[in-house]
Amino acid sequence: MSEKRKFYFKKNKEGGGFNTKKKNKTINVEDLNLEMVPCPLCENNLYENKTNNAINEQKDKNITDNTTTTTTTTTTTTTTTTSTTTPITNSTYEDNKTTTTTTTSTIKNNENKENEKIIKIFSKRLNKLYYGCGECGLVYMHPHFHVENNKEKDRYELHKNSPTDEKYKSFLKPCVEKLKLLLEKELDRFGNDENDKKEEKKKEFIGLDYGCGPGPTLSLMFKEIANLLVENYDPYFMKHEIVEKVENNLKIKINQQEKQNKKQDEKQNEEEEEEEEEEEIKPFKFITCTEAIEHFKYPIKDLNKIINGGLISKNGGYLLIMTQLLLNDEMFENWHYPRDFTHICFFRPKTINWIAKKFNANLLELDQLKGISIFYFGEKSNLS
Repeated sequence: MSEKRKFYFKKNKEGGGFNTKKKNKTINVEDLNLEMVPCPLCENNLYENKTNNAINEQKDKNITDNTTTTTTTTTTTTTTTTSTTTPITNSTYEDNKTTTTTTTSTIKNNENKENEKIIKIFSKRLNKLYYGCGECGLVYMHPHFHVENNKEKDRYELHKNSPTDEKYKSFLKPCVEKLKLLLEKELDRFGNDENDKKEEKKKEFIGLDYGCGPGPTLSLMFKEIANLLVENYDPYFMKHEIVEKVENNLKIKINQQEKQNKKQDEKQNEEEEEEEEEEEIKPFKFITCTEAIEHFKYPIKDLNKIINGGLISKNGGYLLIMTQLLLNDEMFENWHYPRDFTHICFFRPKTINWIAKKFNANLLELDQLKGISIFYFGEKSNLS
């Protein structure tokens, strides 16, 4: 055991480790009075109290409007009846009754739809606050409980994950095998007399392990099992030139949009400033993100970087995400996953489907037991 690891366990045993607090300094989550925060994936900001108030206000407004309409209709009918001396029938009453019933039904349906989308407090396990998003299904930790970057990095360095750990390699092997099978299907379109073309095409199948950690393993496994080249990226341990270019391009787009909005708001007719040009990106054929997305503070930003930023090919690219899935609400309280204090986002099968719909991807596989999801970007007909 390394000296750093010995220190970590010694500190935890004494009650002063990274994820523990001394008893006399522990503050109950109930006493923090934290404000609710938007979902870091779908950016939904419909909170339980705020949404209920909005629904009630709209409901009261609709009832008032409906009462006014009914009264007006009745008055008009009475006036008409008096002037024409036509006998009163039940048809007008039935029409008003139907209109009222339809309006009430519409209000209830809208209320139910809004209630399904709102963010609620999901759990206070481990004296931390977790929210559940009704829009995308994500369960996420309040930012107040996020650890500082240096402590997060220290925690990752304690992971035993490495190419020499056979148990870890066995855990990752299904990821390699599933992608290998999909890529081989593409290569099988070439005939037996087209081996040269097949090999040339295979050279284009370059992947990226996004969030590889301090001990990159998948890249070696892809080379060993499938003879495929996979590059590595990790924000803490392994920078990558293409990822940095994508980040810079996204900043340029944001700046350009802000300038455009400012000009429209202020109605300026100034000379056009010389705008910074985006760098050309060569996308990867496939990207893996294994046991990483649950650590992302704002997963929408990373997914946007990968998919809309140009990291992955939109013409037949594969994105494989591996994270343990929250299959039901009850399992959360005794689940091992939240015990790692760097795990801050928890995905349901519903969340995976939301991602596919959001980014217009084909969800090829959702292995709920292994937590493996595979997204395909391109025409699905190309797979057959």
